[in-house]
Amino acid sequence: MRAIAGVAVAGLLLAGLLPACRSGGVKPAATQTGGGRGAAADVPPDGAHLAEHVAEDVSEGRRQAGLPPVPRDPALDDKARAGLRIIEGGLPEGVSAIDHLSDVAELPAELSYAIGFEKDTPGLDEAAGRETRRGGYSMSERLLAGDPALDGIGWAGGGPWAVIILRARRLGPDDTPALEKGLETAIAQERPALRPDPALKGLAAIAVINSDVSYQDVEGFGLAGGVPVHLEYSETETFLPSQFLNIRLDKKSPASLHEPWLSRFGAAAKITDTGTVVYVVLAAGEADRPALVRQIAEAEPRAAELVNRERTKLSLPEVRLDARLVTAAREVLLEAVKRKCFSADDHCAAPFPDAAESSYQRRSTWFSPEEAFTWDLGRDEGDDTYRRFGVAATIGPDGMVWSVLLLA
Repeated sequence: MRAIAGVAVAGLLLAGLLPACRSGGVKPAATQTGGGRGAAADVPPDGAHLAEHVAEDVSEGRRQAGLPPVPRDPALDDKARAGLRIIEGGLPEGVSAIDHLSDVAELPAELSYAIGFEKDTPGLDEAAGRETRRGGYSMSERLLAGDPALDGIGWAGGGPWAVIILRARRLGPDDTPALEKGLETAIAQERPALRPDPALKGLAAIAVINSDVSYQDVEGFGLAGGVPVHLEYSETETFLPSQFLNIRLDKKSPASLHEPWLSRFGAAAKITDTGTVVYVVLAAGEADRPALVRQIAEAEPRAAELVNRERTKLSLPEVRLDARLVTAAREVLLEAVKRKCFSADDHCAAPFPDAAESSYQRRSTWFSPEEAFTWDLGRDEGDDTYRRFGVAATIGPDGMVWSVLLLA
């Protein structure tokens, strides 16, 4: 998949990645366009060729998705040419092309830019590296092809540069099935190891009904079975939902849809009468519990370092590991696993640990063994008076990481 940088004029910036570039500033590989031209060919970079190829890919994707074709609009071509002239006029030092264009040339809310350049362009490869290091996300042609909001396109090319203008219409409830299908297709293409799961899709559908979901709801999603290691959700009025959804799908950080042990996913969307898009994506897998238990045990000797690292970030004094509190934390954890709930839960009758002045208890999806002991402590009243702590962690009955931190 090629990627093109873009910006949603509603305020969501999708800048920083150029065709086939990925985060980290890696030099792009050779471009293969419809004419079979690669890095070794003696053909100058052609942004117009790139723009046409992108438009062709989007058109073919929409045909396969059963969506109507997107007409090329001469008025949008004019706007794209105007944007190209701005880029060709020179970029300020340290400012990316998409940032410069979005700052100088304003577009109506229903229009957005996408900018790219042909790879292996002398001088611009280094610019690609600088721009990816600035951060941002690529525009997915696969998502764009399945976006029912897209209803017009125009482009212009000059030298290596391609400027594309995308026009969107406001979506309504009747567009929900097409949006869901586009989202599911993109996930399946980007993560072929994931298979659709009716149970997770059912939970995602419930979540979007009231548009009320948060990362704390991961625990409840465990009812679908397995380990829900990742939850993505959003509510946005962006005209092209694909621009916003791609932020989530392109992420390759830990606990993202690219986790290698994920095996199933479910997705659901809702579009309100006013055009607001709500979507939920859940992904789950089967954890190698013995391996996770072993990794947590290997990380436990670093508990003092990990806890104090978080306290230092909050300008809190360090605390020392206390054997009595460690024993108490383990007892609390064993009781929680037995009862399948923590004393901090409203519905749990487990006693509060007498050995501690403060108790932090949590369930979390799997990130790394260190995450079992890395606590993002809030500056609650009295936190700066604590001097001792004990901590324990394990894999709970639901497959998530269960941790207990006691302070005194």
